[in-house]
Amino acid sequence: MRLYSVQIMTCLLTLTGAIPNGPGPAGRMCHVPEAGECVKGMKPRSHRIIYSYANCGQVFCDTTTNDGGWIIFQRRIFGDVSFNRTWAEYQRGFGTYCTDYWLGLETISLFTNRHYYELRIDMQKGKNVHYAVYNTFKVGTYRDNYRLTIDYYSGNAGNDFVTHSNAMFSTKDKDNDASESNCAEFFNSGWWFTDCFTDNLNGDLKNSDWGMGVIWAPLMPDFNGSLDWVEMKMRRK
Repeated sequence: MRLYSVQIMTCLLTLTGAIPNGPGPAGRMCHVPEAGECVKGMKPRSHRIIYSYANCGQVFCDTTTNDGGWIIFQRRIFGDVSFNRTWAEYQRGFGTYCTDYWLGLETISLFTNRHYYELRIDMQKGKNVHYAVYNTFKVGTYRDNYRLTIDYYSGNAGNDFVTHSNAMFSTKDKDNDASESNCAEFFNSGWWFTDCFTDNLNGDLKNSDWGMGVIWAPLMPDFNGSLDWVEMKMRRK
């Protein structure tokens, strides 16, 4: 999927207000059912559906978790897509609905700057599924290097991610972190790095070396190993 800012803004301007027949609560953005289902992408649960919006692009939606209406903007399940990407790739997005994927910073920014959004992160480590919800979620514009804002946590996964709030996004070719080194280059991933991270959900899903995997610190205090899978999703409030 490749969505550019002009195309995205055209789509968003077309979607003025709620579409009452769409899935999920009225006023939320997972709307206009079109396109087909992706069999592989239905794992690990069976409520993953692709929706088109304004015939301009597509978002991958979770229509059942906590009343549905979630736009899934990051997915790490299969380990088949590298997240060691350039700034331009993270801006535009990469992967597909049948693989792991990243929706794109520009898309996420345009959604969260037009309306108020909440963030939900679902993840599994071992036999247990965990979640974290942030009632405030915003990704700034490219002029501010897609700065992250999150607040008001609830869930059972732990709240270390809040330490990344106010961090700018960094990649191996654009270092915006607070460290003297390039965290994105060292940990082979783009992320809202600080100095360097407490959590990193864009690490290497198949890498169990210290700090190199998909890390959620409250579940992995020694920073070894990797989550089994994780999804990041946003919902209009």
